[in-house]
Amino acid sequence: LPEVETYRRDLEPHLLGRTVARVRVRDTPNAPRILRRHGPVEFGEQLAGARLAELGRLGKFLILFLERPIALVVHLGMSGRLMLAARGDAYPPHTHVAIDLSDSRQLRLVDPRSFGEMFVSPLDGIVPKDLAHLGVDPLGGWPPPAEFSRMLASHRGRIKHLLMNQEFIAGLGNIYTDEALHAAGVRYDRPADELTGAEGRRLHTAVPQILQRAILLRGTSMRDEAYRDLEGSLGGFQDRLAVYGREDRPCRSCGERIVRGRWANRSTFYCPGCQS
Repeated sequence: LPEVETYRRDLEPHLLGRTVARVRVRDTPNAPRILRRHGPVEFGEQLAGARLAELGRLGKFLILFLERPIALVVHLGMSGRLMLAARGDAYPPHTHVAIDLSDSRQLRLVDPRSFGEMFVSPLDGIVPKDLAHLGVDPLGGWPPPAEFSRMLASHRGRIKHLLMNQEFIAGLGNIYTDEALHAAGVRYDRPADELTGAEGRRLHTAVPQILQRAILLRGTSMRDEAYRDLEGSLGGFQDRLAVYGREDRPCRSCGERIVRGRWANRSTFYCPGCQS
C-alpha cells in the first residue's frame, strides 16, 4: 500500500485532465499476463480518447478514474513499476504497456516478473466493480477500535493470515503485517479471536501508523530494489524496519534476537521478547 500511494501522489499532478491518445501493448512474451482480463485490442479501445478525472487507491490497487465512467486499475504485483517518459524514449526491458497521453508523454508499466496487472473496470458507485470484494482500506474508512475488535473476535484463524486477507483488510502485505504485529506486541500465529482488548486496540493503532510512516519515507525497497518510485529512486522505510528482514539482529526495542519463521510458504519475522 505505501508504494502504491506514493505512485498515486506523484502521478496525480501529471495525469489529471490528460486524455489517453493511444494504448500501446508491446509484443513481449508476458504482455498477455499483464492484460489477462482483456485482449489488447479491447483494452486499447476502452481507453482511447478517455480523459483522466481522478486518481484513487484501494488497498494495493491504483485507480485511474476516467470520465466515461470507467476506471483503469493497476496492480503492481511483486516487481511492477510505473514510469512517465517521453514517447520517443527507449523502452526499458520488461515494458509491457505504454499509454500515450495528450501531452506527448507515456505512462509505462514495467514488470520483470509479470505478476502485475492492468484492467478496465466499470464503476459500482465510486468503487470499480472488480474491486468490490476488497475489505476496508486502513487509510480510508478505518473502523473505530471497538468495531475492529469485534471484527477480530469473529475470526478463529491466525492473526497474520487474517491481516493479509485482502477481503478483510485491503493493502497489507508480508512486510507491513510483520511490522504492525511487532508494533502491537502480537505474535503472527496467535488466533485472532483470542487477542485481548488491549492487544486489539494496539493493533488497530499500529496498522495505519506503520503504513503512514512508510508513506512519509516513500515506501520500502528491499535488497532486490524491485520497488523504485516514479523518478527511479529507492524508498526509505527499509532503514526503519523493526523486524522484517532482520533475522538474528537485535530488536530495536528490547535487544532480543529477531527470529525468522516460515508461514504459508513465506518468511515471517518477529521478536520473541516483544511479541507474545
